[in-house]
Amino acid sequence: MLTTGRFWCIILVYLIKETPACQNERTNVILCIFVIFIHAASNAITYADRASAQYALLFPVWKLASCAVPGFFFLAGLKLSLGLDKPFSYPKYLLGRLKRVVIPYIIT
Repeated sequence: MLTTGRFWCIILVYLIKETPACQNERTNVILCIFVIFIHAASNAITYADRASAQYALLFPVWKLASCAVPGFFFLAGLKLSLGLDKPFSYPKYLLGRLKRVVIPYIIT
């Protein structure tokens, strides 16, 4: 059984690995954790008294984690541009997006 402590240990080991191929994936994991934290803490932030210790502890971390969504946009552009070592074909790119995004969207 995977306990919470064991889960976080697995995540930390994954983040510490020093292989260049994992850098984008590590960033994705960190950004996903930020998004989960933002959603989990937003109720506590919204309804907490602004003078409370809870608010004082959570709000700065919550604000720092708000870089997650722009980070995903940046990472998507980075991944797209890193794949440009071969000549770029816009029709081929659109066909690939159609296969990977539009058709699954229509099916679901």
